[in-house]
Amino acid sequence: MDMLTLGSKLTTYRTNLRFSLKEVAKLSKLPVSTINDYETGKIQKPDFNKIEQLCKIYGVSLSILIASVEPVSTIHFRLSNFSLTENEEQRIEDLLTFIDDYENILELLGDQEDIYLHRTYPNNPSLNWFELGHRIAISERKYWGYIITQPVDLLPSIQNEGILVNFIELPESIDGFFYMSANSKTFWIFVNANKPGARKNFTLAHEYAHFLLDRDQKNYVCNINRPGSDPLESRANAVAARILVPRPALEDRVPKKVTPDKVIELCHVFGVSSDVINYRLIDEGFVSKRKGQELLQYDYNSNHLYRVHMDSINKKFDLPKLDLSFRSLNPVQEEFLVKVTKAYGDGKITFARALSYFRNEKMAEQLGVFPKKPEDL
Repeated sequence: MDMLTLGSKLTTYRTNLRFSLKEVAKLSKLPVSTINDYETGKIQKPDFNKIEQLCKIYGVSLSILIASVEPVSTIHFRLSNFSLTENEEQRIEDLLTFIDDYENILELLGDQEDIYLHRTYPNNPSLNWFELGHRIAISERKYWGYIITQPVDLLPSIQNEGILVNFIELPESIDGFFYMSANSKTFWIFVNANKPGARKNFTLAHEYAHFLLDRDQKNYVCNINRPGSDPLESRANAVAARILVPRPALEDRVPKKVTPDKVIELCHVFGVSSDVINYRLIDEGFVSKRKGQELLQYDYNSNHLYRVHMDSINKKFDLPKLDLSFRSLNPVQEEFLVKVTKAYGDGKITFARALSYFRNEKMAEQLGVFPKKPEDL
């Protein structure tokens, strides 16, 4: 592999995560000069053990780093654990390849017009993440037609932005992820269908925060929850919490004395877990840190009313799962497939890509996206 290309990709991963050379050197235990030499292409015979150390910090596999010459898409994972197993990573790669093939078919069989005016929020160094999240919460709710003290029904609001939201069975360690196609026209949010309803709701908000703040990164980035060391994930968490539970909504509902029962009531109102409510109360100064720790340590799962509220949120998010299972072609489909391939005999479409389209037939049905078919088919 061209070392200049490798170095350029390493630099992109590092800078998109807002890491300095010194920070990466501390995490990887590699000299700053070595990291710099890899990024500038000075090292012609790479030590892949060292490169793999950098990959772990950047949240990208070595195989992904060296497999493609140019990164093509943007992706942000929300993970429960530090990393994925090899099988889990391959499963995600298969899904992304599947999506890319599907989008190629959409492009060939009928243009998909981008009719949405997407908003974006530039990174303002003068604002801390809490204040940034507060401003975004006010702006988004105003755009969606909600008053600032009103709980928001997040799923339809996001879908109305033209974002394809899907609930799908994912590895246990993955809560969800945001994906943007290489042409920046198609935006996807995938949420692990096996997670509790409150977790799904927060994951939706978290990935939507990536959509608002990080979609200008035209590369494959896997940001893992490393406490205190991943600024993009921490920022998305801060923004998500304020979209779901904005400061004025708490001011309107929180009494001077906050009890676990009040926390449980707020969980029901906003559709989030006790952790989200308690951290919001601490962040906004409604309770002291000492009182906040007491509330965090309360055993909410033993409270019947809390379990009832969580069950109601679970039911709300018990939505159809996206089925990406591969199916055999019946004779009619196979005949149609051959016609599709012949219709694009100039090489724009291959049998394999047409097959991918049919394997996505159920996906198209679930998403409500039906590409136009050539007139001669």
